[in-house]
Amino acid sequence: MARQQRSTLFARESTRPITQVALYARVSTLNNQDPEMQLVELREYAGRRGWQIVEEFVDQGVSGCRESRPALNRMMSDACRRRFDAILVWKIDRFGRSLKHLVNALAELAALGVAFVSLRDNLDLSTPSGRLMFQIIGAMAEFERALIQERVRLHLGLVSL
Repeated sequence: MARQQRSTLFARESTRPITQVALYARVSTLNNQDPEMQLVELREYAGRRGWQIVEEFVDQGVSGCRESRPALNRMMSDACRRRFDAILVWKIDRFGRSLKHLVNALAELAALGVAFVSLRDNLDLSTPSGRLMFQIIGAMAEFERALIQERVRLHLGLVSL
């Protein structure tokens, strides 16, 4: 049931064109890392597409492995309020490094009708090819989870001997 519901969410097309976007940038450390490099490219891309930037959300000195980050949390809350049509990131690993977090967050955005665009990864979930790529990513995550479960069961079987 959950698998069928997830597939339905990813297949849903937004009927709204993208006009307003939120930018999200993240750097892991405060040492010699500046999110401005990411933001400059994102601003230029949004300008070329004719998108209005509603807000720039920036997390500095926060690992991408953490699902809870101040700017990311505010942005997801604003997505729930439909303040923008899409989220634009420089690279998908700036949004998150945990595959589970990515799948869940992107499914939530899809359910809200908020598109997700990763500039450097050339991934636009508002397009059929972008959604296909995300389906592949989701299938790989499910496969990885099954492999981990299999290894755990095998290990538990060996431990009980």
